[in-house]
Amino acid sequence: MQALHQKAIELLESGRANVIIGYGEGSGEKVRPVFIRHPADVAQLVWDQRCRQNLAVYLGKPEIKRMGTPAIVTTPVVVRSLVQLIAERQIKSSDLVTLVIEGAAVAELADNASLEKYVASHPIVFPPHVNKEIETLAAMSVEERFTFWQEELSRCFKCYACRSSCPLCYCERCVTECNQPQ
Repeated sequence: MQALHQKAIELLESGRANVIIGYGEGSGEKVRPVFIRHPADVAQLVWDQRCRQNLAVYLGKPEIKRMGTPAIVTTPVVVRSLVQLIAERQIKSSDLVTLVIEGAAVAELADNASLEKYVASHPIVFPPHVNKEIETLAAMSVEERFTFWQEELSRCFKCYACRSSCPLCYCERCVTECNQPQ
C-alpha cells in the first residue's frame, strides 16, 4: 500500500492527475470509492481483496470530469472496462492515468496500447462453478437459452441498480426508459 500512496502523492503533486479514484474504508468490513484531490488525503486509500467494485463507472460522470485528469486504481476487470470505454470513445486514454497494483508494486499504464497489452496478458480465470454454468448454457439450444434468460430476467423489478453500477451504461437517454426502444 505504501507504493500506492507514494504514486498517488507523486501524481497529485506533479499535476499529472487532479483526482485519484480509488478505494477507502467504508462501513463495516466494506470498502467504498474515494476521490482524493490533495496529497494529505492519500492515506485514505486502501488496497486488498475487498477492492472489487468497478470504479470505471465514475469516469463518465460530469462531476468527475470537472475535477480534471483522473488517476484510477484498477483491477484487471477494470482495465478491460477502460479498454472498452476508450474503444467506444467515452473516455480518452490520454486524459487518464491508470494504476494497476500487482503484489506490492504499482504499475502505470500510460496509453491505450499498454492497456490492451495488459488485458491480453491477464486472461479472465473463472472459478470452476462458473465454468460449469457457462458450459451448461453453451450446450443449450437457442430456444432453451431464450427460456432460461426469460426466467432469469423475470425477477427484474427495474430498480436500475445495474445502470448505476455498469461503466458501459452511459446513454443520456436510456433505452430501458423508452416505451418503444429502437
